[in-house]
Amino acid sequence: MPTVVFSFLTPANIRSSEIAKSFFESVNTDLNGASLGKYGEVEPLSRDFANDLDGACKLWEQNLFWSETQRKGSGAVLHGTSRRHTNLSFYFDTPAPDGPAWIKFLTSVSHLLAVDYSSVHFFDKKSRTEEDEVLEGITSHDIQESLPTIAWAGCFGKPYVELIGKDDFESSGFVVVEPITESLIFCQLTSDPLDYIDNYETFRSRQDSVKSILGKDYFLGAPNATVPDFQFEHEVA
Repeated sequence: MPTVVFSFLTPANIRSSEIAKSFFESVNTDLNGASLGKYGEVEPLSRDFANDLDGACKLWEQNLFWSETQRKGSGAVLHGTSRRHTNLSFYFDTPAPDGPAWIKFLTSVSHLLAVDYSSVHFFDKKSRTEEDEVLEGITSHDIQESLPTIAWAGCFGKPYVELIGKDDFESSGFVVVEPITESLIFCQLTSDPLDYIDNYETFRSRQDSVKSILGKDYFLGAPNATVPDFQFEHEVA
């Protein structure tokens, strides 16, 4: 069964229980059919969301792991440091894509977390290339080295808007480019997430074209890739 992966990397301190509650509300309202299961600090997860959402929101202040019961998925928030983004990831299996719902979830959570980078990647069994495989679990280290490639859809935060520029994003060949805020921009590569599975050659051609227009110096494979000057808000760990 195909899998969808959401990745969010933020330089902000997002440890508050209010942010946690807003995130879990987005899971329940934006992702049709998603069902939060158990949570905890480590495996095996032992506490139920249904009985103790407040407990999950409190534990969010530390590192938190959770499960998705209907689609055999899981997620985690791993808080950052003065040199590393907070990494929030969430994946689950799904028999069919729901592009509009995924975009709504991606953009609302990206805004909530004030991300530097976020993406949604949809694949069947495994990603087609090593570059795409990074999108299954992209980390702060990855984007501090380079962008891996272009996901089906993603958001670029202030460091990328300042480095690359809104005009270049708008003219690079994405089918959709929409500002969420002055310092956060949403970009969609193709109209349908299934393109990665059913029309891969077309999808790959669009990926390569966008990277060429934006500038390959930003991406994995470039010697001494150009990366933003990330600024982190976390306390020193």
